[in-house]
Amino acid sequence: MSDRSRGRGRGRGRGRARGQVTAKPYIDIHIRLRVTDTPGQFAPGRSRPDSSPRETERQPPVPHYRDSSAAASPQNSSASAVAGTHSTAAFGTAVPAASQYPSACADSTSTDVSRSERPTEQARRVAGDRAREKGAPASLNSIPAIPPAQTGTSQSTSRPASRLQVPAATGSSGSTSVASSPAGKPDWKPPLRPGFGVEGKPIELRANRFKVSLSDKLQHIHHYDVKFDPAELKPPKISWKIIETWSEKWKRDLGGIRPVFDGKANLYTARLLPLPNKTAKYTVNLKVSPDDKEEKTFKVSITWAADISIKQLNDALAGRIQSCPQVIIQALDVIMRMTARVTLTTIGRSVFGSRRPESLGQGREVWFGYYQSVRPNMWGVDLTVDVSATTFYEERPVVEFMCEVMNWRDFRGSLSPRDKAKFLSEIKGLRVVPNHLSYQRKFMVIDVTDEPASRLSFPLDQEDGRVVQCTVAKYFHDKYKIALQYPELPCLQVAPKEKKCFFPMEVCKIAPKQRCLKKLNEKLVAEMIKKTACRPAARQKEIRGFVTEANFNRDPYLQDFGIRVDTRMCELPGRVLPHPQLQYGGEAFAVVSPKEGAWDMRGHKFLTGKSVHNWALLCFASADERGGQGGRGGRGGRGGRGGRGGRGGGGGHQTDSGQCCCWNFVRQLQGMSRQLAMPLCGDPRFHEHGNNHWQLESLFDAMIKTCRETELIVVILPERGGGKDEYSELKRLGDLVYEIPTQCVKQKLARECKPQVLANVCLKINSKLGGVNVAIAQHLRCPVFKRDEPVIFLGADVTHPSPQAGRNEAQPSIAAVCYHISETSVTKRQLT
Repeated sequence: MSDRSRGRGRGRGRGRARGQVTAKPYIDIHIRLRVTDTPGQFAPGRSRPDSSPRETERQPPVPHYRDSSAAASPQNSSASAVAGTHSTAAFGTAVPAASQYPSACADSTSTDVSRSERPTEQARRVAGDRAREKGAPASLNSIPAIPPAQTGTSQSTSRPASRLQVPAATGSSGSTSVASSPAGKPDWKPPLRPGFGVEGKPIELRANRFKVSLSDKLQHIHHYDVKFDPAELKPPKISWKIIETWSEKWKRDLGGIRPVFDGKANLYTARLLPLPNKTAKYTVNLKVSPDDKEEKTFKVSITWAADISIKQLNDALAGRIQSCPQVIIQALDVIMRMTARVTLTTIGRSVFGSRRPESLGQGREVWFGYYQSVRPNMWGVDLTVDVSATTFYEERPVVEFMCEVMNWRDFRGSLSPRDKAKFLSEIKGLRVVPNHLSYQRKFMVIDVTDEPASRLSFPLDQEDGRVVQCTVAKYFHDKYKIALQYPELPCLQVAPKEKKCFFPMEVCKIAPKQRCLKKLNEKLVAEMIKKTACRPAARQKEIRGFVTEANFNRDPYLQDFGIRVDTRMCELPGRVLPHPQLQYGGEAFAVVSPKEGAWDMRGHKFLTGKSVHNWALLCFASADERGGQGGRGGRGGRGGRGGRGGRGGGGGHQTDSGQCCCWNFVRQLQGMSRQLAMPLCGDPRFHEHGNNHWQLESLFDAMIKTCRETELIVVILPERGGGKDEYSELKRLGDLVYEIPTQCVKQKLARECKPQVLANVCLKINSKLGGVNVAIAQHLRCPVFKRDEPVIFLGADVTHPSPQAGRNEAQPSIAAVCYHISETSVTKRQLT
């Protein structure tokens, strides 16, 4: 049912706009304004000139960490909620940050002299307050004013200040002066938001953040650069084993120091390593895999890089410097994740392996784990923990894997060229483990042979020096005493390609711990959602379980650095705002009050409905769903319902009852549209059935010739393949070429004709045609919406290609910008 088509009325002789872009919800638009040194201008982030110092000095609520098992107060126990910061699907961010709530606006037109003096008065008042707190006898008159020419632009900062910070120095006369930067301009810093809301019912929120405490003894984290010889390690993850072997071998020489490693080139320690001249080279011998008979030699070069001062972190948290050094957070992240990297499976910042996976089907399984990240905030350093899930390939025989991905219940014994191409797309790049060898070794699949094992031959050297052609099936029978059960199956060709190494499918299994990077189809996505979706209470329980399993306070690496983690969730104050009242149309302009975020549309009409007089219907439903074939009329004839006209009056397909699923859907949709005050008038002026997306352009051309004033195209998509091909081509033609709004409905939903589905389709159609479905009640609207001037909403988003998509050729990222003006929907897109 989701339909993202957005367009305008086709511009042939019509200038009115009829489209609307609905961007993703909760999109933040960050606009950076360049402010000159003109008097009367204020940079974003500064306090309002007329804001009182009392508002500026208000402190934000400080979270507290206490035992979550403690009973909540009776008035709040029923309204308690869980807040989080990693995923906003079930957890809401409830941390007020100064940088997220700018309390100023830019004024680039006002030249009032009195206003230009107010920032100086504001700074002088706050500086005077700070001087009095320190015991200096300062007054507002004793603070020198700042000339307008010295006013600097606002500086962006990620530090939530505890209050407006104005660097001050106490002179010999006891007065406080504003410190200036080396360039002669004052070092302005953005203030806090002027205050906090008070509306709504107070509740207590628990966020998935856990307080991190650093020992006072930890003054520096020592950073070292690591280089390997050879530089390119195969596999790359062997670097972990090299560092682990090095630290164990030279443990006594290192004085018991436990180094942590990020897997690339950065190593951190709590104490200085005893390296002569701050650099040393070591030789490490180890087996890359358990199957190797001999050890390989690696050379490791470790060089001191820098001492990371913890004082900088403390200064940033206390507000003495503007930003928190990222190098400190990066080092803490590596330290917190070191044990998990050694014992479990890590992907980025997520940790997997402690929970049993569940099968998704088609050879995939979902792994459950947790995400962790160290983040600074206005109260200290927290560890954010959230549930995480990803897909891996199941460890199973290749023949079973093939039956799963091909959706075969029983094996046929051979592969057609089409089946082979589909199976190759699934298994190419995966690693398999042959089970006929005396050792375990992984091979990467690069191809599937055209010939089966019974006919695929290769030159085989005999003991007497002769070279004979031998089939793969005969070779396995003679050498390994294995009689192939499926000799008509093709073989797997493994890397390297030059060696031409082949394995029968039935002697191989999918290697474990292989992450699935390919895009999941609709069926797997739906199954993935079922496996991972959970309510906030269950999610909170899982997060606590992961924190308990991690056992951070007994982690030897964290103990070496003197780091402790509070196992109690952060508790924050929150408010449940009252539901806004919604206004619908009709004669009475009914007002609806939602309950728990939902409301009933039945019996209500759209606030502004758009009627449709010229519209078309395209049906790509399969033949068995269309019903029997009716008579076809001439091109342009109207015809009767039993044998409807051709391309002029609608298609000629009908069931035995005289009406196919398409026409039943049309009648039901028209009835619902009349109830909602956006009628679809008359039968579609153009109605045609299609078989595939290649016919769409010719159908559009025929539609334009039949009805040049087409306002809307309703399309019924087939169940096969989810209608992806038809959907993509339809949106390209409708949005970019013909500029006609389109509405897609899946075949199954069109057949069922549920009232809720029909109402949702009407919601989308009315929005695309420029109508207004519902609005906030007039008396509750913000002042900006009560004016006569139009209001613009901006939306922006960017889509990046998947990692799998960029393997063969570079794939671009697509950025889009859209806007909506007042009650008239206008669409604007900028694609790059």
